[in-house]
Amino acid sequence: MTAHRLTPRQLAAVYRCLRRDFPLAERKPLWMMLISQRHGRYEPYVFWEKGRPVAYGFLATAPGCRWALLDYLAVQPAARRRIGFYRRAGAVPLGRDSLVYGVRYRLLALPARGGKAPGGDETVRAIRTLYRAMRPAGVPCLPLRFFETEES
Repeated sequence: MTAHRLTPRQLAAVYRCLRRDFPLAERKPLWMMLISQRHGRYEPYVFWEKGRPVAYGFLATAPGCRWALLDYLAVQPAARRRIGFYRRAGAVPLGRDSLVYGVRYRLLALPARGGKAPGGDETVRAIRTLYRAMRPAGVPCLPLRFFETEES
């Protein structure tokens, strides 16, 4: 599998798939992604295998933050949007959920080789930093809330 970073024009084309793959409540506007990408804080990729696209993923980064947020990931339908898919790939639960724009998300981390997942307060700080970095100037801060995970 190979990853190819998307240009702004390619990101706009892949955004059509995002509309298909994620409910409206989970989608941020394309203009917000493009502004973040222009400022070097958003890295969209398409993953290819045997000459065809099989997945896409968008990473959010922030200056001075050693973590990246996997903002979106969609794969072929059989593995799409399942916690098991992420866990099989090595992601570990962080013991927290977040609530962003009324949508609750389970927080998982994919530690770098030999690294460890962030814990507790470090998780909250990193997520807040990454979401702030994705927000273009003039756009109000996201209402972020965090909860202890109810189940793993």
